[in-house]
Amino acid sequence: MSTLVTANVSDGTTTVGTEYVVNGSAKAYQFTDTDSAIIVLVESFNVSSITDASSGQLNVNYTNAFADANFIEIASMQLSVGTGSGAFLPSVVTTATRTASKSRIDANQQGTGNFGRQLSTAVFGDLA
Repeated sequence: MSTLVTANVSDGTTTVGTEYVVNGSAKAYQFTDTDSAIIVLVESFNVSSITDASSGQLNVNYTNAFADANFIEIASMQLSVGTGSGAFLPSVVTTATRTASKSRIDANQQGTGNFGRQLSTAVFGDLA
């Protein structure tokens, strides 16, 4: 295997230091639709599977593990509101029960009993 070493990457107009590309890029992401009885992983990168952990909770299993459980995970969700396509509402999505190879999304909207219909996460950290 060959190694390419460079300090900057350029598209001909803008130049960016490679430390931003390597360290600042999401190492995993996923978009899940839970609108039906089946959980559907619609789009993902470095995610091997999504499993149902409990009511309103999903495990996100990573293809390539992180160096440790100290990664940053940013999550959002869309709730179904009444009938129709739903609306984006303020909600709290928490992540817990992390290991280097898995995290859990708790997609219960606090105080309402509503669960997320579409869940998205982006994960930043060092891979093992």
